[in-house]
Formats: sequence, structure tokens, C-alpha cells
Amino acid sequence: MARTQEATGLTVYQIFNLCQKSNVAHAKCVGLLWQLERSNSEKCLADIFACVKHVLLIPQVRHSLIQRLITRGAEGILKRKRRSRADFLQGEMHGDRIVRFITGFVAGRDPAREEDCDTFAEKLLRQLISLVTARDKSVRARCCQLVQVIFNNLRADELDEDLLDSMQESMLERLADKVPAVRTQAVSALPRLCDPGDVSLAADQLHAISCLVHIYQHIWMSSQLCTEQ
Repeated sequence: MARTQEATGLTVYQIFNLCQKSNVAHAKCVGLLWQLERSNSEKCLADIFACVKHVLLIPQVRHSLIQRLITRGAEGILKRKRRSRADFLQGEMHGDRIVRFITGFVAGRDPAREEDCDTFAEKLLRQLISLVTARDKSVRARCCQLVQVIFNNLRADELDEDLLDSMQESMLERLADKVPAVRTQAVSALPRLCDPGDVSLAADQLHAISCLVHIYQHIWMSSQLCTEQ
């Protein structure tokens, strides 16, 4: 598969590898990635989405490999479990760094190309929404998180109405997710997405959103107080 590489000397894949190794490289990589987007927007979008999917799916792939090794004996299983825990933590670290990088990337849009950059971010949002119903719980949580951070860095009044409706519907569905982490990420996106006066929402949905937003704000304020202390 050909990779976008004009203008920077690096591919999208190489940029993402740098970002997973350290947060220090993020500022430089944001600029490089926008250069690649400017040279070939559609190819850059496809490569970014491929990289994000790869990082998000790493824990799931490793879990499948572990399951296939279960028949190798109790000692092998215990060793594999210890390794799987380390792999999981490493995957979470990589996921955290990618979320921070994507946040910085969207926030670092070129003011001189604001319309083109916003369009690109909207396209990325549409692709991420397609993964919020993934079978793997960590993928669902991360995708909801990415949808939230990208949306929070865009002006809602300038986004396509269909996209806003799609995001709202997806996050409302995730409120019923069986995994708390997924519900938490979904509710954090809803304050900007849901209008309390929206007649298309059922009363129980509005009540659930109101309660969850209140809980989320309380948790956030508590964490801020702990940080200050």
C-alpha cells in the first residue's frame, strides 16, 4: 500500500510511531501531519484511520493470541497471563498517547486553511463513529473518547447537521453500554451534542443525560481539587 510521504520525508505511519514513543515529539508531528494532509488529503485520512485502528486493536489481537495458547499447560498459561498484563498496560499507554496526539492535531489546524482543515476533521469523525459499536470494549471506549476530543476542538455551529445527528445518536446508544468506561466517554460528549429542548429525545433519555452530566461534572471537579492539593 502506497503511503503519503511528500513534503515531510516521513509517512503517516512513521509519524504515528514517533508519537507512540514519546509525548515530546507531538508538537513537531502535528505540523508534519498537516503538511501531509495538504499534499494528499484523502490518502492522509486513510492512513491516519489505519494507524488509529491498529493502535486500538492491539490489545484485542493479543488477547486472541493468548486464547489460542491456553492448551499449552498451566505453567505456560500463568506466564502468558503475566505477559498479557504487561502488553495490556503498554497498549493503554500507546492509546493514551495517540488520543493526546489526535487532540493536538485537530487543535493545531492552520488558520489560513480553516475550512479545509475542518472538513478533514469532520471526515475523520465520521470514520471514528463507525467504530463506536466495535466488539472490543477498549476500542469502543477509545473511539468515544476520540469523538469527544475532536468534537470539542471544533465549532459545533459550523459542523454538518447530519454529522451532529450521527454523533448524538451514537453517543446516546453508548449510554446503555455494559462497560462503565464506554458510558463515561459517551456522556462526556453529550453536553455539547444534546439540546435540552430537543423534542426528538425521549424524556427518559433527557433525564439520563442530565443525571450523567451532573455525575461527570462532579467527578471532574473532584479530580481538579485533588490535583490542586
